[in-house]
Amino acid sequence: PSVSAGVRFAMPYYAPSDLERYPGQGDPAVISELEASLLRGPGQAARLSPINHVDECLGIDFYISVGLADGEAIIEESRRLAEAMRATSRNFEFVEIPGAPHDFLGGVENAGFRAADFPHAHAFLLATLGQSRP
Repeated sequence: PSVSAGVRFAMPYYAPSDLERYPGQGDPAVISELEASLLRGPGQAARLSPINHVDECLGIDFYISVGLADGEAIIEESRRLAEAMRATSRNFEFVEIPGAPHDFLGGVENAGFRAADFPHAHAFLLATLGQSRP
């Protein structure tokens, strides 16, 4: 609490937030493999999961966007993070983009999904940065 990274806002798009549930949806063998190969040992999935640190995000503006064609596991993970963040953020928005796949920020084929997200993201940034709409 006495140290600040100066973070004013976060805008995670389809980002993992609960490493104990994703990937593998709670399968201890998958979590063990993840911890051994990527996270440097047992217990790290819980320690490094953003959902376990929402109380440290007090006052940070938060925007979460997820595509509804991303798969139920990722959608539910985003919804859980959104629910946890609602109480800690000053300016908070959670957007679900109908039909959008996991990687809707990339590729020409996803331009329509980005266009659906843009007004929400733009309004969030304007509010976060204390600017009014042009």
